[in-house]
Amino acid sequence: MLGIISHVNKTGFGRRKALSARAWSMGLLLALPGVMISSTAYAVLSGSTGVITGSAPTATGTVSILMPDGTTPLTSTLPAVLGRTTTPDQFTLAPLTTGLVFADADGDTPANPSLTLSPAVTWVWTKSNGTPLTPAQRAQPFSTYLVDGDIAEVSAMVPVTITSSTGMPLTLGTPTLFNTGVFQVKVSIPVLPTLQVNGHQFALSSGFPKTGFVGRHSNCG
Repeated sequence: MLGIISHVNKTGFGRRKALSARAWSMGLLLALPGVMISSTAYAVLSGSTGVITGSAPTATGTVSILMPDGTTPLTSTLPAVLGRTTTPDQFTLAPLTTGLVFADADGDTPANPSLTLSPAVTWVWTKSNGTPLTPAQRAQPFSTYLVDGDIAEVSAMVPVTITSSTGMPLTLGTPTLFNTGVFQVKVSIPVLPTLQVNGHQFALSSGFPKTGFVGRHSNCG
């Protein structure tokens, strides 16, 4: 009787062991697709990152303002002396290449030209008390609204487009503003010489009168 029970127990134990092994095998088979899917997911590459860009070109330096002669730059040391007929609109900007230097952090090659003046340069002219000159005044000689020895101030905001011929981006997309700084000019309006005849004054530029005029006279003895 004990032998039969022992045989049954052994047989039952064997079945349980076989069932456990079979269940483990089934679990392994069921898990394999997940492992394969997971491995496949890790192997998928990300999409394209697009074009890699660097730094836009820049420039360093300043822009100068030239006197009406077109060659003499204004300086901050002494006020420039102006003549009687000089107008604010006769002042111009120096070539950009004389004061600005192209720069690019990526070492890209400058275009030709690499520095170009954009429209809408802002000129600011003021009297010594800070009153801005009107557009009409800027077209007129200083002597029409200032007196001898008066000081006027001028500055300009200069938009510059900076371009390279290599790299990306080739330009910043918007002009870079450069401030010229503030300079002073001194108005010199010398008194014109006159002729005084019989108590009357005549400017040399007016010409001597060819017709008679009322004046003092003395009796001759």
